Amino acid sequence: MRKFGVLGVFVLILVAGALAPAFAQSPAAGNDTERLYKLFDDDWKWAMTEFPEFATFTGYPGQNHRWTDNSLEAIARRKQMPARSLKVLDSIDRAKLSPADQLNYDLYRRFMQDQLDGQRFPFEYIQVSQLSGPQADVAQIFAVMPTFTAKDYE
Repeated sequence: MRKFGVLGVFVLILVAGALAPAFAQSPAAGNDTERLYKLFDDDWKWAMTEFPEFATFTGYPGQNHRWTDNSLEAIARRKQMPARSLKVLDSIDRAKLSPADQLNYDLYRRFMQDQLDGQRFPFEYIQVSQLSGPQADVAQIFAVMPTFTAKDYE
């Protein structure tokens, strides 16, 4: 979950996703608004799949049986996400968005660019610290996992 500023990515995606319905445009608003929301939605689903522990923390269903793949291949694959998101964002005409969506666009662009720039500092090699690592993460995950059905316990 700590890899490549993931918590920050999730917070931004969560905020953008939560605000999207509040600032929904009329159908005449155009394709760019819909594409921006689709980008937020796609990136949220990607994050919930790539980081199942975070999915558990947020209550996203269907990921409780998995752990994040921290192999070097998976980390390299995840590092491609900010560039892909920025490419999609670049194809959206910011001027066609409402002022609120322009702010969402700007915040998301800034955050993705920060994630891309931050890759020159390979945080994935710091798996254990005084505040996080398997010694703390596993207990925290178990504390927030759902316990409503027998399948939840399994």
